[in-house]
Amino acid sequence: MKTKDEILNQPYLTARDLKQLIPTMGINKCIECIKVAREEMQSKGYYVPQTRPFVALTKIIKKNFGI
Repeated sequence: MKTKDEILNQPYLTARDLKQLIPTMGINKCIECIKVAREEMQSKGYYVPQTRPFVALTKIIKKNFGI
């Protein structure tokens, strides 16, 4: 299990990482947040990795949640 600092220092987050950062949020909501962040990445012209599980840039997640 990763610490919060380890999660926040990695370049990309998965829904499971987000769930670990915000335990009160459900996993389905975490997945939706990752998808929204991926759409934002695409609209800004960032590289969007085509992976499973979905990943999003940590800096966008931090901005969206004020972490």
